[in-house]
Formats: sequence, C-alpha cells, structure tokens
Amino acid sequence: MKKNMSMFAFCLVVLFTLACLLPGWETPAYASSNLALGKTAVASSVKNSALAASKATDGDSTTTRWGSNYTSSEWMYVDLGSSQNVGSVTIQWGVAYATAYKIQLSSNASTWTDVYATTSGDGGVDAITLAAAATARYVRVQGITPATTYGYSIYELEVYAPSGTTDPGPDPGDEPDRDASFGPNGTHWPSLIPTPFMYDTNVANIIEVSNSWSAINTAIAGVTSAQAEAGVLIRVAPGTLTGNGAGSGNTPVLQNLGSSSWTKRITVAPRDGYGTVVITGGALIKNVRGVAFAGLIADQIKLEGCDRSALAWTKVTRWLAGYGIANQTTSMVEFSEVVMPDSQVVDGDASDFYSVSSGPIDGWRFDGIYLAPHFFNPATTPKPHTDTMQFAGSGAYSNMTIRDSAIFSSNNCSIQTGSLNGLVLEHSYLAAGSVARSRYPFLAGGSTEAGTAAFNGNGTNFVALDSVIIGGMGSASWTSASNTKTSYAYQASQQPASGSWTVDTTLSATNPTMPPMPTDTYLNSIWGN
Repeated sequence: MKKNMSMFAFCLVVLFTLACLLPGWETPAYASSNLALGKTAVASSVKNSALAASKATDGDSTTTRWGSNYTSSEWMYVDLGSSQNVGSVTIQWGVAYATAYKIQLSSNASTWTDVYATTSGDGGVDAITLAAAATARYVRVQGITPATTYGYSIYELEVYAPSGTTDPGPDPGDEPDRDASFGPNGTHWPSLIPTPFMYDTNVANIIEVSNSWSAINTAIAGVTSAQAEAGVLIRVAPGTLTGNGAGSGNTPVLQNLGSSSWTKRITVAPRDGYGTVVITGGALIKNVRGVAFAGLIADQIKLEGCDRSALAWTKVTRWLAGYGIANQTTSMVEFSEVVMPDSQVVDGDASDFYSVSSGPIDGWRFDGIYLAPHFFNPATTPKPHTDTMQFAGSGAYSNMTIRDSAIFSSNNCSIQTGSLNGLVLEHSYLAAGSVARSRYPFLAGGSTEAGTAAFNGNGTNFVALDSVIIGGMGSASWTSASNTKTSYAYQASQQPASGSWTVDTTLSATNPTMPPMPTDTYLNSIWGN
C-alpha cells in the first residue's frame, strides 16, 4: 500500500518532542510507521461527535481526541485493515486517563486476547512493548478503572510492528489506497488477506490461460504453496464463460481448489482488464479456498464454502450470493466493490448470504459494494419476500462488516439481518422509502408494497459508525452508534447501548448527495486499466 511519508515524518517529530518533554518516557523499540494512522476506530461510546473514536487515529496528537461516556468499562479499538505483526502500542492519554486498563488483540473484533495489563497507569504517554509480538487485525484499549469521573480520553492510539521490522514501501503496481466513499470508487481491494492486484504485472507468478473453466481449473490446481506465498495472478483471455446455474443444486464451474492455509490469496482476473471476461448462465464456485476473482461481469454468481476467498471489482446483473458449506467454518470472505447497478422484477433477494447446518460463516467484509433493489411479481403465490441484502441460515453467522457501501431497499428492506451476531456498519449509506424510490422507482410488473425499511430482522452486537440510514429499523440490538444519521427517531428498544443516533428529519435524495450511479461509463473509469 502507498504510504503518506509527510504524515509519517510529522508523527516522528511529535514522538521525539514528547520524548524530550515528558519525564520517564522512553522511545519504544519499533522500526515501522504507525500501523493505526488513519485507520478505522470504533468505541464503546463517545461523549459527543467531536470526540469520535476516529479522532484517536487521525495523527493529531495535540488537538483531537476520543472521549467516552463517564463510565468505567469503556473501550476503543483500531482496525488495522488486515492482519499485522504487532510489537508495541503507544497511548497518548488526555486528562481522563485510566489507572487500570488492558491492551487486547483480536482477529475478528469479537474474541479478544489480553497482551498487556496495568493497575498503576499515570496518564501522559504510555509506550508499551509487548512481551511477545503477535499477529492481529484489531487492537483494543479496554478501560477498567478511570482516574477521574470523566471516563476516558485518548489523543492518539498508535500501533507498531516489532523491532527490526522495516517498511518495504509500495510495491510496483500495488492496489490503490482506500478512499472512503458510499459505493465503489476504485480504491477498495480485498485486504483481510494479502491479495495480488489484478493489474500488477510484477507479481512473481503470472499465468496466462484461455477463456474456459477447465483452463482456470487447471491453473488453480497447479499452484504450489510456495508460488502462492510469492504471489500468483492468473490472467484469463477475453471471452464468455458459460455457467451451469448458480443454485446449490447446480454443477459447480469450479470446485475443491486452493487452500485455506495460504497466507496470500491468488487472483484470477481478465488479462485485458475489467469487463473483458463475461459470465452467463450463472456460476456456482464451490469450496474454492484462498482465491480472489476480480474484474468480471456476471449475471449470477455464488461463492459456496469459499473460505478466505474474495470477489472484487465485479458487476453482477441479477443475483449475488455467498454460502457456507457443511463441516467447515467459512471465514474472511470479502466482496470488494461488487456492484449490482440495476433494479429488476425478480421473485427473490438481490443478494443472499447463508450459513448451513454445521457450516457457520464468520468475519466477512463487504467493502465499497452497491446494491440495487428487487421487486417481486405481485401475481406470484405464495407472495415472495424480497430484500436487497439478506443474512440468514441454519448455522451461526457472525461478525460481518459493511463498509463504504450503498444499499437501496427492495419491497421488504435494504438489509435483512435475521439473527446475525455482530455487525459493523461503517461509513455506509442505506436508503428506503421515497428516497430509494427516487433513484429506483417501482417497475412495471413489480410489486409496489412497502420498501420503507432500511433494516429488518433481529441480531445482536451491532455497531454503527459514520453512516446514513434513511428508513425504518428492525429489532436488532445495537451496541454503539457514533456519528450516524437517521431519518427519524427510533423506538427505545432500537437505541444503541452507548452513543446515540443523530436524528435528521431533512435527510433526502439530495441531503446527503446520493452515491454516484454506477453506470458502465463510471465503472470503466474507476476499474479500467
């Protein structure tokens, strides 16, 4: 990823200045830039919008800060964006510091491991070198005992790799840095696991294949663990790939390939750039692990049991799905800038994400996606139930992240959460009712009922951050909400346990400005080589 070297230099100046001014503070042993700088931060509560968690990772260690509610068991964590080797953590406390607190690490923002604890905190700057370096994506400061009656205040939370780690700088042809948006903008690329960029011609192993499923199958099957570790990009010649249908009963076009043990995904993408490989007839990709598919146009596509795999920079015209598979946890699946731009009359959801019995799904991320609605045919019996994005299943499904995304309601709602356990809604735009219909009017032959709910369903442990929700709310349990606008006041049972919704009855099709319509011209401009 590209680095902002001017900000890095600024951080160094601040650190060395603090070293001179604060007695007893020693420079921690690290040799990398601040891994938390500019990354997403989430908190158990914020006293007001000016004290958002993001203020503790913005690089400003003197004027901006996170401030919690005035209670003791408050926390904040930073999402490093992908798994990183963590060697030290620096906390620059405000006046409201913790005398007792823990530093915790996690791979999923749900299960936390203590790596440091103290009961004798004295504020100022705590520079902590961990007893043993550990790999984690999330780093949390968990308050236990506040020094004052004002909860906790952190000017900056910094995370560094272990001593001796060097920063290699950007790779040639590396993917773009994420730029926050509502929907696709050409800057979201799978990153929970390192994934070769589709336009990177410097990948160690570039494999050219003809336009056929058998050629793609042979290429993936031939990848060794050593090649995957070094980097593999499989480039497919232009043409049309005909599928066998995307339903669970259809014959997969690819099956039982790849490996969950690879630490780096391999990437399959069009040789000549976005849109030059088209899938028709629906494609079921089953139990293909550690593989990213990118740059495609598909009518229907379903990833089933595709642990640690991804779909990126892809236009889907009819149906998108991700399912679990029996006897396996399907985790760390990413949908990055997957776009369904057009509404349709279809007796079914626009997108479905399902667990199966003994096959849970966990820790998926939807990044920069854009989903248009489906409207069912009112003549169909029994009456269909259409959502734009549905989570459901007979097994556990948990810890989903929807970031920088735009989702417009179908007849029922924008997102059906079912009994999802754990959702982070970050900087996303959900529209229902008249606002959704201003872009996607009801279609001839389609039902005109409902369409006023942004959320429906139950679910627990939800977090909202920097988002816009226009429409009704189901009965999900919200742990916290920060800097998130809603179009009207929700019921008491729909209020977050910490933080609050920012009610703005003026939210409309122009406030805020709607996400860009992902026309073919727009998609070619952001995804083209």
